Amino acid sequence: ARALLGARAGFLPFNFPRARIFMGDVGSGAIGYAIAGLGALAATGLDAWHAPLLLIPLAAFMVDSSLTLLRRVRRGERWWTPHTQHAYQVWARRAGHVRVTLAYAIFTLLSLVSLHLVTEVRIGFMLCMGAGWYISAAFLWWLIQRTERAAS
Repeated sequence: ARALLGARAGFLPFNFPRARIFMGDVGSGAIGYAIAGLGALAATGLDAWHAPLLLIPLAAFMVDSSLTLLRRVRRGERWWTPHTQHAYQVWARRAGHVRVTLAYAIFTLLSLVSLHLVTEVRIGFMLCMGAGWYISAAFLWWLIQRTERAAS
């Protein structure tokens, strides 16, 4: 975990606020798989009710990729081809990459703070909070996509 954090911290100064080094799909995929592996390891120490809570900090990314892919499939588009329809891409065209990156970071940080604050409450409340977080992410995805269609 520390090595992954160190690698990302070393990469950040070269890519924020302006990208100067391209990580590409291989680099971002490797980081994604490493984070997923760490999440799977963390989940092994949790019971079946608490393990899904580890997905809450990933809500923005999972909702964006899932809903965008589902929409492309529903429209009959070639979902496997490159495109720029993800909410973060749509929003970045309007607001700029720095604002969008900061918004995603704040959304994820708030999810981590929320998880920390509810660790001592009943599991039902925690699961409802997780569902609410995903519903909020889906609403924001819809709002971004809707405003893009209105602007076009």
